[in-house]
Amino acid sequence: FFDIGGTSFALAAVHTLIGARTGTETSLVSLLEFPTIAALARHLAGDPGTGLAGAEPPDRARAARLRDRRNRLQHLRSGGRTGE
Repeated sequence: FFDIGGTSFALAAVHTLIGARTGTETSLVSLLEFPTIAALARHLAGDPGTGLAGAEPPDRARAARLRDRRNRLQHLRSGGRTGE
């Protein structure tokens, strides 16, 4: 989301719209945890298998994704470019 120019304000707006249009409550973080529309839709529908596929346990995979995002943001803030 942030890699393609999204802002925290846009993320909050999308979060509000999703809640208003679907009538479901979800955390703001879940918009970042589920990287595709399909995964987010399954999550909102209550599908227990909505985690990312892979051998890593969900908590470890989530921690790795958050570390990755933090590192990317720090790199961008320091003036570096990721080429994306």
